[in-house]
Amino acid sequence: MVHQTDKDSRLKVAELALAILKSTIFSKSSVRPGLSKEATNNLLSKIESQLMAIKYSYMEPNKLAASDMIMDIHESAKQLYLSYKEAMDSGMGDFPQANLLWAFNVLAGLSRRLKNPGKKPTHGIDIIAVTIRNISKQGELWVTRSNAGKREFTIVTNIKGLAAGDTLIAALLPPATVGGVVSQAMFLGPEKVDIEAGTLMKPEELETKEADGILYNELKSL
Repeated sequence: MVHQTDKDSRLKVAELALAILKSTIFSKSSVRPGLSKEATNNLLSKIESQLMAIKYSYMEPNKLAASDMIMDIHESAKQLYLSYKEAMDSGMGDFPQANLLWAFNVLAGLSRRLKNPGKKPTHGIDIIAVTIRNISKQGELWVTRSNAGKREFTIVTNIKGLAAGDTLIAALLPPATVGGVVSQAMFLGPEKVDIEAGTLMKPEELETKEADGILYNELKSL
């Protein structure tokens, strides 16, 4: 059976990542990368053309995962990431920085995600175990700084009863400003888990309806 790559949720999320990447890079408030404007545009165009070729390739996901098209996307995204790394490390605004990190993460992990099912929008993102490092109340919300191995995320939530040291499952959704704070993910629920922070979870084994709905609404903008 031919795989409907034009309807694959993982590829649709990759298209969303590219759209967010481009809008952030072209924003007047964005910090300039180390590459020239021409080189940056060439890399973005390369990612876009490869995503378009993949979208209408109708290749099986496992073959796509190992294809030159995917490898080209990874390499172009890596070059863009490295060109922005210094700017991100030296104090870029919270929202553009979060957008760039999310987009780069989606594109970098595309090959890995193509080896798993791709029926839900959340199959196109990372769902990961995180441990709350610190938490503070802000109005009716709680702002957490959560650890996921080598990475950390700011996650704003309305879930009550959380404390530093709790480990929960979080979906790395497109960044959003919640209560005046840029949130980089969403806890899938209040349940604490005994899983090492940084462990990637399988979306098909989790209840992701709310996260899928948020992603679906984002995808409608494409």
